[in-house]
Amino acid sequence: NGHASLDRSTPRLLEAIACHIHEARALSALQAILDLWYYALAIGAAAAVPARVAIMACPMAPSAGFFRNYLNWFITSMAWLVADWFGWRAALSVYPPLLRNKVAIVTGANAGLGLETTKALLQQGATVVMACRSMQAAATARQEILADARNAGPVPDAAGRLILLHVDFEDFATIPKFVEDFHATGLPLHLLVNNAGIHLKPHKKVSCGFERTIASNFFGHFWLTQLLLDDLKAAAPSRIVEMSSFVENFGLLGLYTRTLPWHDLRGATLPDSGERAYTLSKTYILMAARELARRLEGSGVDVITVHPGFADSTWYLKSDNKAYLFSWLVAKVRSVVPWLGVGQPCTTGAISTIYAAIAPELQGSTSSVASKGVVDSICRALFGGRLKYFGPHYIIQNCFNAFPRWATNPWNYNKGACVRMYESALDLIQQVQQEMGMQQQQQPAGGVGQGDGVGAVGDGAGLPAGKEGGAIDGSRKRKGGAAAVVNGYGEQPVPAA
Repeated sequence: NGHASLDRSTPRLLEAIACHIHEARALSALQAILDLWYYALAIGAAAAVPARVAIMACPMAPSAGFFRNYLNWFITSMAWLVADWFGWRAALSVYPPLLRNKVAIVTGANAGLGLETTKALLQQGATVVMACRSMQAAATARQEILADARNAGPVPDAAGRLILLHVDFEDFATIPKFVEDFHATGLPLHLLVNNAGIHLKPHKKVSCGFERTIASNFFGHFWLTQLLLDDLKAAAPSRIVEMSSFVENFGLLGLYTRTLPWHDLRGATLPDSGERAYTLSKTYILMAARELARRLEGSGVDVITVHPGFADSTWYLKSDNKAYLFSWLVAKVRSVVPWLGVGQPCTTGAISTIYAAIAPELQGSTSSVASKGVVDSICRALFGGRLKYFGPHYIIQNCFNAFPRWATNPWNYNKGACVRMYESALDLIQQVQQEMGMQQQQQPAGGVGQGDGVGAVGDGAGLPAGKEGGAIDGSRKRKGGAAAVVNGYGEQPVPAA
């Protein structure tokens, strides 16, 4: 299960807690009490490690295998629980490098949750492609990551394992260009983290008339995933991590998603880029993820959805304080108390994403289609499955970040609607390709798209030929040698770019 180094994990766990104590700000009385509680949990988890050693060393232990598996589960579960307060480093301290010779793409990797996810994957030994809108911000983030020796992990050449590539989900022409640039590196792909997103930004129509929130959060990532499905299948076992949000819960209350605008999935008629646009985009993600998971069953590609809870990311720095009440309130509070965080810090908000990306126990399963248990069986019979994903509970926010919970929006349990959403998104890809092709034909000589290959269409880079499979046809030519089998799992070494 990847826990070969658990017996040596205690010092790293205690070191992570000590670093948190050293770096923590002044705490209120309640926070101090919670700190003491989590310290007790950490000590209990650490004490279980020598207990495991003692049990396994006793030749007369009748159920050593049971105790070993139980304690492994207990230690990792407690580590993720402790991480809710101390950050993701506390949880990863009990794991060996699980992503050695693996390649990951993280969108929006230069700030917020994406930045923390990139640090964690790099520490676990992965080669991480930082897919960012601003290359200047990406270069700054890369320097920040490399400046902290903790992010390098035990795998050498951390600088060589961070690759910057440009993509802007408000400019659809950059999506096929990003895939082309990624294929030029000759790297396989084992993990795709669709993290990037926006919230409450000034209203704007972007490529092909899409509302910017739906374009950035849902459609751009959907198209990117379709373009990379062949790569993920070739490198199986692999994963796709989709970023949803607890706002899908609004659908249970009849807010924002009581009806879906099937006639306008682009959001072109939305009057603003407020909560309705954001809630629609996150609901679309869950619906499409459920259908994608169904189509990929048996392929070795797992689809895992997460939500970060209420995280103190950078979204409010770019939101429209004049148009949206929530943005205005956040701005006012932070103007009075600049150091006050908005929700849990990103070091804990990224836990659900990091867990979904690295946890060995999730291999071969998918969080989007439930298959075990009496309730799951009933839901599968009635609804075709029960939509499960990882993140804090809605009632108790910012706790149990690495634990599963169930979606509540009724649309997530409408199998026919999920299929329709997926098929409609595939149709949108075709429409966008056609519209982009028309725009390129009208582009004057010397303009973008005439000779640089950006957003080229008609070359097999866009929509899969068969919708039901949801995969891109055609083989990819890569640099480097043939794939090798490592530890019996078909892991591929990272070829030189």
